[in-house]
Amino acid sequence: MMDLKSQGSEELRSSEITFELLRESINKNIVFAFIGAGSSKKLGYPLWDKLIEILENEASKKTSAEDLNIYKCYKLNNYIDNYWYAEMLRNFFDEEEFKNIIFNIYRPKKENNNFKPFHQNIIRIPFRHYLTTNYDKVLESASIGLSKTLESFCWKDIRKLRNFFQFINDPTQQDNRYIFHIHGIYDDIKSIILTEKDYMSFYSRDDLAQKILWSVISSFRMCFIGFSMKDLDLLSIFRKTRWDFGGGSPRHFAIIEENNLEARITKRNYLRDKYGIDPIFFSKQENSQNPYIEEERVIERLLDLEITINPYNKDIDKVNEINQMNKI
Repeated sequence: MMDLKSQGSEELRSSEITFELLRESINKNIVFAFIGAGSSKKLGYPLWDKLIEILENEASKKTSAEDLNIYKCYKLNNYIDNYWYAEMLRNFFDEEEFKNIIFNIYRPKKENNNFKPFHQNIIRIPFRHYLTTNYDKVLESASIGLSKTLESFCWKDIRKLRNFFQFINDPTQQDNRYIFHIHGIYDDIKSIILTEKDYMSFYSRDDLAQKILWSVISSFRMCFIGFSMKDLDLLSIFRKTRWDFGGGSPRHFAIIEENNLEARITKRNYLRDKYGIDPIFFSKQENSQNPYIEEERVIERLLDLEITINPYNKDIDKVNEINQMNKI
């Protein structure tokens, strides 16, 4: 059994191999960025738990605290089902009230500068297209002024959804990039996927959006940025596509936070085996002015797509031999 120092070296090597494979895949124009709420948190937009807290506070203005006690019992027993609770909270609001709450939370924070260099760097990296579960339009704002303005749409816009899919392999359309909001956009309340009913409806039905999402995930490689990897409904699609094609080596990537070495080793094995996702870990700097500086450095490194000559390249060659059997 390896000692802690050896395990640390092995884990670092695994992350570096994965990073080089990601960079190589971006060079081949086969990677979609998959952007989560952690990306927009940098601008003050809420993560899931904070959004539920905001909805809870708004609901408490309309009802007594006793009406929310059933959820608090779940909390006390360390069982939290945010989809179910979001459904419960949603019922306290009429459509106009709910629309205003979501709009006010996710509208642009600044009129002409609703992004950070981090977001512009994500746009500068030549990802093929962008998928996001975020309701905000941070990526759209970041693309303005870069001569890389992207066309965005959500799952309800069938025309744009169809165009996106029809042109996805058209070489004459390679410079046209899209942002696909798979859970909706803040200014179209009917597109928002938030509650138990929304998730069950979206992830259980067999409609065009689901078919396209499955096709994209099974045909290309995804790179998760700003995800905690806890959205099991979303990950279920990756689990399904992995086993629809008989498993094989990991096809996707995730840039995710984890400080603990043992947890990194466990998460790597779990994500690779169950979902076909290979992680690139970074540490959160708790006492730093910028806790996510390491994540930003990973993104900055991806701006340089030239493959680095390093001791890990022999390992990459071995991995590439395996990947040849799983080429898209």
